[in-house]
Amino acid sequence: EIGIASVSAAAHLFPLKLKSSTIIQDQGMHLKLLLVESSKKASSSNEKKKGSEEEEFDPLAPETAEKTLIIRDSVFEEKYAILLNKFPVFAGHSLLVARGSSTQMPPQNAVLTRQDLDALHRCALAARAIAFYNSHPEAGSSQPHRHFQFVPMASIDTKHKPPIYSALDSLEPEIWRWSSKAPYVPIVRRLPAFNEIEHGIVKLPD
Repeated sequence: EIGIASVSAAAHLFPLKLKSSTIIQDQGMHLKLLLVESSKKASSSNEKKKGSEEEEFDPLAPETAEKTLIIRDSVFEEKYAILLNKFPVFAGHSLLVARGSSTQMPPQNAVLTRQDLDALHRCALAARAIAFYNSHPEAGSSQPHRHFQFVPMASIDTKHKPPIYSALDSLEPEIWRWSSKAPYVPIVRRLPAFNEIEHGIVKLPD
């Protein structure tokens, strides 16, 4: 479905140009660093018109997004929509977008809710993708409208697992367990390689 939508919207997509690719090793993980050129079209995508009307324009709201970018305008109990990323880094780069006005939802830097995680997990499973969440401009976030991203694994690298897998493989397998009593919840673990970063690791069902 993402592939078909990408082909149909090809003339409306502006893939970011890759400048360089470097492999580094850190904390036992092999990381692939990609440097892409910034897009003037991306930085000016909301500057189609001037005045107060433009200030209210929301390119990620399903009601105002470019129709060619919409994969599904309503999913998961009509709380989200799925759009193509207009400025993709990889083929099939897509967005899970919260439906509604950005002024009536949690800000982009708010903590993910259980509902957010469930929806993003379902997208990742269905598309066999890596899902991620940029919550700050330093991480690449440029839109206030609450949204999450996912990229099909086949578009990234078919030869290697994501770098974090090596850190996960170093943990004892028995730690991947859930609480023994209802309501069943995963037990949160931490990775030694990320001691300086606030994080939690759980295993979700396949």
